[in-house]
Amino acid sequence: MKRLPLSPASIVFDPDGTPSSSVYAAPYHPRGHAVQQAHAVFLQGNGLPQRWRGRKRFVILETGFGLGLNFLATWQAWADDPQATGQLWFISIERHPVLLADARRALSICDGTPLQDKAQALLAQWPAASPDGIQVRFAHDRVVLQVLQGDVGAALRDWPLQADAVYLDGFSPRLNPDMWSPPVFKALARRVAPGCTAATWSTARVVREGLVQAGFAVERRAGLADKRRGLQAQLVRSPPRVRDAARIMNGWNEQPAVIIGAGLAGAACAQALSAAGVACLVLDRAAEPAQGASGNPAGLFHGVLHPEDGAHARLLRAAAWMARQHYAPLVESSRIPGQVQGLIRAEPDGQTARMQALVQALGLPTEFVQVLTPQQWGGLLGLPQVLQYPAWLYPGGGWIDPGAWIREALSQPGVRFQGSTPVARLQRLGQDWVVMGVDGRVLVATQRIVLCTAADVCALLPPAATRDWSAHRQRGQVTRVKLEALPHAGPRAPVTGGGYALTLPGGDLLCGATSTRND
Repeated sequence: MKRLPLSPASIVFDPDGTPSSSVYAAPYHPRGHAVQQAHAVFLQGNGLPQRWRGRKRFVILETGFGLGLNFLATWQAWADDPQATGQLWFISIERHPVLLADARRALSICDGTPLQDKAQALLAQWPAASPDGIQVRFAHDRVVLQVLQGDVGAALRDWPLQADAVYLDGFSPRLNPDMWSPPVFKALARRVAPGCTAATWSTARVVREGLVQAGFAVERRAGLADKRRGLQAQLVRSPPRVRDAARIMNGWNEQPAVIIGAGLAGAACAQALSAAGVACLVLDRAAEPAQGASGNPAGLFHGVLHPEDGAHARLLRAAAWMARQHYAPLVESSRIPGQVQGLIRAEPDGQTARMQALVQALGLPTEFVQVLTPQQWGGLLGLPQVLQYPAWLYPGGGWIDPGAWIREALSQPGVRFQGSTPVARLQRLGQDWVVMGVDGRVLVATQRIVLCTAADVCALLPPAATRDWSAHRQRGQVTRVKLEALPHAGPRAPVTGGGYALTLPGGDLLCGATSTRND
């Protein structure tokens, strides 16, 4: 899939500290009025905070993430509102991602203000300049920031969302016409929920006409600083019917969900659904969770690279980034065992120059992946022998104890685990799924069910539903070598290649894994 290459923002700072784009020759915000603009133009222009009160989920779409000030002001308003009891999703699109060093300098205006702590939290997880969508969660998953980096039109076409409010920011239509073009507003019309509002500081004709084209009624309102007028808009036309994940998920939080299987998949689903306000019942045939492959002493995580950079590679890269953001606080606070300082993947057939060319062609930042010479990665691992081939370094990779994480996930509010409950089959009854036990009893009936039973999934559903499915078992084995049996200390970081090896707490070496299909 071909995508426009990312070009990070080129920022210059005026003597008074105001950041400006050298590409568009314009400041990122009104001088001395950055936070005021966020409140006066975007929050008030969208009827916030009043409109998010009582909502289980409220979605804001922003065109132009920039320095993240609109997000910070919105997060602060959400945190200050005792009636904001649900989950806030802030989805922002940015064509020229700001580098961390520039963001740190620009957000120093938050020092000594109510935004200081939130600005520091954002900087600690600042979205890297990557062609992948970056998701970061704050406030115990009550605030979700999703930054889509790339062309705004493509992001609106490809990303499933239903926005309740829209912040139209970015540089002016005169300087950046692509962001305000008719195709962008046409794509926007497919990404709004009934009752959606929009606000912007620009009153340009192309903006007014674009909003009308997207189904909004537009009116001028008082502006801020050197902009006498702004716009606010209300959706008056029903949005087009789009069958995608955003609309399919609409209403999920109205009913509890039943999850069958208490391994990594089941625990991850329970945690995500409970964070979105969905009560979850997790059933498993074992008395305790993580009794299958998810009970291994360690599990590794890292992204992948592929020259074609298809959906599979991008999905796994985004998942690895999210995993790092989620696991790191748990490991660093000793709530689960693990190591999150990076992972090395050996490349016995690799050539350093070709590997570096691939990273450059994909436009991936060093926060995601780096190429190491044999001397470099051997030194990082603390290995005594000289290695003969290069390796990949995934700075955001690492390992965790899966069982410990599963127990942590299942302890979240809104999640109930019920072990020693084998499920024989599912039966459809009206709009409900009836979960049947092995003794023929009805265990529970629900409209929302998630199957996380690996190869057993086909046995639970009616044969007609799984006619075209293929599932098989693949047995694996890991080896644990005691510290006293090792000739020297194990690797300082987890390393993979044909297999993997890592050093467990206490110094034992874990390596593996074998795999035998249908065993």
